[in-house]
Amino acid sequence: MFELELTLSEIQLGNKRLYTAVMRDISERKAFEAKLIANIDELETMQQALNAANAQLLEANMELGRIAQQDGLTGVANRRAFDSRLAHEWARAARSGDTLAILMLDVDHFKKYNDGYGHQLGDDCLKRVAAILRQAPERPGDFVARYGGEEFVILLPGTDAPGARRVAERIRDGLIAAGIPHAFSPTAPHVTTSIGIAVMRPRVGPTRPAWWRRPTRRSTRPRTPAATARCWRGTERRRRPRRRPGLAGLRGAADSSETGRRRSRPAGAPPLPCHPPVTRRR
Repeated sequence: MFELELTLSEIQLGNKRLYTAVMRDISERKAFEAKLIANIDELETMQQALNAANAQLLEANMELGRIAQQDGLTGVANRRAFDSRLAHEWARAARSGDTLAILMLDVDHFKKYNDGYGHQLGDDCLKRVAAILRQAPERPGDFVARYGGEEFVILLPGTDAPGARRVAERIRDGLIAAGIPHAFSPTAPHVTTSIGIAVMRPRVGPTRPAWWRRPTRRSTRPRTPAATARCWRGTERRRRPRRRPGLAGLRGAADSSETGRRRSRPAGAPPLPCHPPVTRRR
């Protein structure tokens, strides 16, 4: 059995009408059309599967990017995410002229905590501290990250010194309220942190000024063992004016140069003068 196609045509010859009929076998064409439709359906199915695979790949890449930017233990951002965010906020503040505050935190005597309670409880301690830090900032743009080990950092865009101090005080109050036991700490019977505050108005340039590499202690140290925080402050190292060498300096340099030359001079030769004689007039 095969399919046929019948084509009728009308021809006008004078007063007569003639009709022609053409019959063709279209079984091959129908088979080709059916195969083409099947291929199109298969391509649509493959396209849908490819779209689903691309969506899964995109979701996996987003999850991978999130994992790459997140600390696996505490759940806050990691060092890589902080470096990227710091560069972004530094450039934005340099353009707008806003202030930028950074809080550096270090869990006090954490090595003693690990040695006394074990690393498992040490990890739990870091998780609880990170949870307290996440609740301390006020604005959605504030950024909390784990800087490394027991060190954390909080980035506060558009925050002045009093605002940064309020965040530090909330962290202190949160740690006091949590009361994480630390029997091996000489500072307090619970976990405490040392907090350093730096507030600046960034300029266009490097995002790691001198105060970041060379922090100096503030005068507000804990005066009692029960103090719950210590404030640090990073200051940029001032350059001392370059001193011009005086006559003594020139004489010392000449002596040293002549000392090096004496090795090539014959033994017993008189030393060269280090400076020309000065004649005083009366």
